[in-house]
Amino acid sequence: MTFYDKNDFNLRRLVLPIVVSALPVAFVQPLPCSAQNPWPHFYIDDPILEDKDNFEIPEPEEVELSQFYDFVENSFLHPGGSETPGAQSVNTLDEVPNSSWFTNRHGTTSMSLTELMRGPKTGPGPDTTQPWTVTRGKTEGVTPGFVIKDSGGDTYFIKFDPPGNLEMATSTEAICTPFFHAFGYNVPENYVLDIHTSTLRVGEKATYKDKYGKKKQMTEEDLSWILEKAIIRPDGTMRVIASKGIVGKPLGHYRYYGTRPDDANDVIPHQHRRELRGLKLFSAWLNHDDTRSINSLDVYTDGGYIKHHLIDFGSCLGSGSVKMQTLRAGNEYMWESGPTFKTMATLGLWVRPYLKTHYPDYPSLGRFESKDFRPELWRPEYPNPAFDLMNETDAFWATKIIMSFTDEDIGTIVGTGKLSDKQAEEYLVSTLIERRDKIGDYYLNLLNPCDGFKLEGFTLSFSNLSVKYGFGEPPSGYTSTWWFYDNQKNKPREKIEGPATHADTFVELPRALEEVPSGTYCFVEISPTDDAPVSWQKSVRVFFRKADMEMEIVGIYREESTELWSELTN
Repeated sequence: MTFYDKNDFNLRRLVLPIVVSALPVAFVQPLPCSAQNPWPHFYIDDPILEDKDNFEIPEPEEVELSQFYDFVENSFLHPGGSETPGAQSVNTLDEVPNSSWFTNRHGTTSMSLTELMRGPKTGPGPDTTQPWTVTRGKTEGVTPGFVIKDSGGDTYFIKFDPPGNLEMATSTEAICTPFFHAFGYNVPENYVLDIHTSTLRVGEKATYKDKYGKKKQMTEEDLSWILEKAIIRPDGTMRVIASKGIVGKPLGHYRYYGTRPDDANDVIPHQHRRELRGLKLFSAWLNHDDTRSINSLDVYTDGGYIKHHLIDFGSCLGSGSVKMQTLRAGNEYMWESGPTFKTMATLGLWVRPYLKTHYPDYPSLGRFESKDFRPELWRPEYPNPAFDLMNETDAFWATKIIMSFTDEDIGTIVGTGKLSDKQAEEYLVSTLIERRDKIGDYYLNLLNPCDGFKLEGFTLSFSNLSVKYGFGEPPSGYTSTWWFYDNQKNKPREKIEGPATHADTFVELPRALEEVPSGTYCFVEISPTDDAPVSWQKSVRVFFRKADMEMEIVGIYREESTELWSELTN
């Protein structure tokens, strides 16, 4: 066993903090977890379902991140590199284990409608029966708001809708938070509320920063100035989104590349984390064009480790937080040389395609559509190193999760936005359904869509996801080729006589496996017959290990190239 073995999650997690404690932080190098390996080596605890990255570490200092530098660096310097090796935060089943970054939820075990609606909420939200104490104001920047403490002493960040678009920003935040929670990310608790301005009290120690960044004592006049940017009804009430403060010490934002040098648990370069690569498709579905470092948060927990969060979903769907989404949002980077030079070369005669897109007039939704949506062309505000390295298998993983949301699931989550215009709500649901299906149709057909492998006794069943969701026609059958596997030399050993071609999505394991001793490894290559699309005919390898009297699935590999296979088997 080697210290750097790509499949050995937990040994490294146990040893690394001990090593780190004895070395200067500058000498800590990130260790890979488990890349897409066509011929993996399996350990007795594979597949790993939890990446134990929660070992106690010394309390780190807060890190400040310049938004301007983040834009420049990611737009022009490409800090994540251009190579696309397999994701390292995956186990031998080619899935993402639970960690301080991600928790498998709806994509693994379907959440109930009640669970989907509740999302990350742990309680009823702030107490609105008693006055709120304003502790801090936000008067700088484009998103005004303030921080309060309720009667229970809980802290909430308060934001509201921009003039002219009542319910837009607040409903967007309320809807997208449970979506990202159901995907598997750590997110804050967000509540849509109606409050009366008379319930707000400026605390004696309340402060705010002026436009020069200087901290000043906050007054009632300062609060009134902030409220001028909100929509206040004639009766003095206003609709807000209250985001509960995340428990722990805030440490600033994380980057979408590299690792945090003062976190011994952070050993996988962020651009090689599948949960951050696949975030691109989740963001494309919900048009979260603001997926950048500024909308992330590292928190030092009571357990003595760092937990990584996504925050601020006000710029999703058709909302741009303080205004409707721009026409460019999701279609083009803030700076993109191709369209810019093309416009210049044609003296403005060439018109960007997204300028021709039609959006229905729903002020509570802003600009959001599905007819012209092309998931493979979707763009955030500016390049994201992890997004740039997303490959076919990363996309397949994210697409499976997206497709796990039924029409009813989507409608239920959209209902959490409390939109008063039911026609707008119906439009939003239908738009999300069509965008979901476009993602599924594109990314499930890039490779072999067989998945959901289950072993009952000596019968292996699976699903063709493209056929399951109506994106492709079923092939006439499937071909299965069985091999013994040498787990010491990491290569196929010899063929096993077994079922070759079968019409259904299940196959019997070869009877020869009934007599082999515990610890024996084998695998099957499954691919649709020749009448299937060419991309489907790449094989999927399912690896098994004999344990006592039963076989168990320990690994899955999706073929992207047949060159190595030919080299090892010829």
